[in-house]
Amino acid sequence: MRARLSAHRDGCAAIAVPKNAFLNDQSYGSGWDCARGYRKTADACEAIILPENSYLDPTSSATGWSCARGYRATATACELVKIPNQAYFAETSHGQSWKCERGYRSTENQCEKIVLPENGHLDYSGNDWDCDPPFARRGQACMLLR
Repeated sequence: MRARLSAHRDGCAAIAVPKNAFLNDQSYGSGWDCARGYRKTADACEAIILPENSYLDPTSSATGWSCARGYRATATACELVKIPNQAYFAETSHGQSWKCERGYRSTENQCEKIVLPENGHLDYSGNDWDCDPPFARRGQACMLLR
């Protein structure tokens, strides 16, 4: 462990710099940061174990790594996202990691084609439908209101 003197209220105090760390210029905190590929644990720097299909990510404080595009993080690994037909990959932190293309809606683990009723059109999202005015939705049909 290396040490450096740090200004203290009553003088200077030594900063103990653990292995795989370097001094920083901050006037608060420990006075040191871990080298790339390591993360801080109490008074040491622990090596970050990268699972397959991951990369170092300093913004991920919990693990120190993130998954490559097309993969989703579990506690200790990166799993391939299974994308059904008529869908595309969509990075999300929860739920499915894919979305259905316009004109399809998500049902279970697949995308189902939206069947438009007479006097109907795709809504703004493209994943459901609305009725053309002056028609109104009643179940799976568009009915004229009177």
